[in-house]
Amino acid sequence: MTYINEEENKTATSKKFDLTIKKYEKRIDDFQKRLDELNKDAGSHSNEIKSIKEEIEDLKNRISYLRAKESDGFVQTVKEAANIDSDIKGIIDEFNRKGYKTKYSSSGHSKLRKKEDNEPDGVYYGKLYSDARVQFDGHYKFPDAPKYWTWKAVDNDDYLDVVPISYNDKDGSPDEAFSKWKTNYMNSLKSFVDSLKNANSKSSDKPKKEEKEENKDVKESATYESATCRDAETLIDMMLTSSGIR
Repeated sequence: MTYINEEENKTATSKKFDLTIKKYEKRIDDFQKRLDELNKDAGSHSNEIKSIKEEIEDLKNRISYLRAKESDGFVQTVKEAANIDSDIKGIIDEFNRKGYKTKYSSSGHSKLRKKEDNEPDGVYYGKLYSDARVQFDGHYKFPDAPKYWTWKAVDNDDYLDVVPISYNDKDGSPDEAFSKWKTNYMNSLKSFVDSLKNANSKSSDKPKKEEKEENKDVKESATYESATCRDAETLIDMMLTSSGIR
């Protein structure tokens, strides 16, 4: 998968979010019915009753969290970010036109934050970070990564990731500095794809490790409240995990 219609993607994400809440509500109803039955002979089922009550409480917490996120606008931000945005679409189209098939991509979104970013202002341990990335469908014979980017490996796929840079308040606010940085790393990526020759075939060798620590860094990047996950269900799971609910 490299690209689907933006409106279809947004609609699918919204439906998945709504269906998840409805699924939780249905499970609560089912648990409640079972609880009503057990309460008729509570003394013989105390452990099961306790377990069901804990399950119901957990599901209610999940629903409350998701609804709160929806009301504060986070979910809409995620829905928008889940699409291949206009800043990277042309680049992704060019990669694919030249035979370098892609799976997932993002140009980076300044409002998406690491869960560890306590401010959260987009600066983490003195550095700006971005969820910008391009994951390819397999391994190709690429040259060295473009400036601002590094090669990593995910499931034996080539994976371009942006290298965090030090933040200097002389560059303006974190959002202003991010915007300048994004312009630079996206221009670099465009120059990279423009300079590539057409792909002949995928390489059978493992992806080269320029700064690749296999999945270590990528697992770390999965803690972003980021929409570059595989689908809306993964996104919802990631939101709940980041919140500490799941």
